[in-house]
Formats: sequence, C-alpha cells, structure tokens
Amino acid sequence: MPFTYAIDAPHRIVTTSATGVVTMEDILFVRQRLQSDAAFDPQFHQLLDLRAATDIAIAAPSMRRIYGRSVFVLGVRRAFVAETAEQFGIARMFAALSEHYGHDVRVFRDFDLAVAWLREHTPSEAMAPVRGTQRG
Repeated sequence: MPFTYAIDAPHRIVTTSATGVVTMEDILFVRQRLQSDAAFDPQFHQLLDLRAATDIAIAAPSMRRIYGRSVFVLGVRRAFVAETAEQFGIARMFAALSEHYGHDVRVFRDFDLAVAWLREHTPSEAMAPVRGTQRG
C-alpha cells in the first residue's frame, strides 16, 4: 500500500506517508480508512510526507476531485513535505488550488520545519482528549 498513517493525538497531527507510485485510488482509499478510524479527528492537522513517493501518477483533471474536498475541516493546517522537484511541484499545485476552498496547505522541503509549523498552531476549540495511535 502506498500510504500509511499515524495519529498523534497529543500533538493533534495525522502523519500520512507515501511510498512508491501514488494514484488517485490510493488517495481515496487512505481517506476512507482515516474517516473510518475511531482515533481520527478531522480537526487534527495533517503532515503528508511525500519524500518516499517515486511517482505521483495523478492527472490534473483527477486532482480536481480532491483539492476542494478534504477529510480535515477548514482551518486546520496541512503541511506537505516534498523532496524532488516533481513532488514539490504537484504538492504546490494542490496547495494553490486548495486555497480557493479555504484550506491552509503549505509545502516544505524540510520535515522538521513542517512539523514545527503544525505544532505552533492548535485551535483552542479543537482541544480533545488523547485517543491513541493507529497505523494503516
């Protein structure tokens, strides 16, 4: 499976990691798994690590199906970490298109900077009890 995820309830961050070739079906599948996971909270922030993805095989028309919709609520921060020029370009295009729908998506080349950006902002109304960690 090209995606795994971990839910860090104390820091209110869902980390999703991509490996290999990423397709639209993979994205839709991991979204479905997150939504059905009892530990998932759509008010958590997202850290999407694309560094191990060898290819992102998603055509622009297909991307339109996902950039305006998210399993995360508006107002949460979503940090994408990219290493290659291709990963960065696709992530930046996704971020720019998502902004039109009110999503706060930023693209980073440095993993630690992405994590720091997510941790510096936790809305007070989103505070919830610790739920544990799940992997998928």
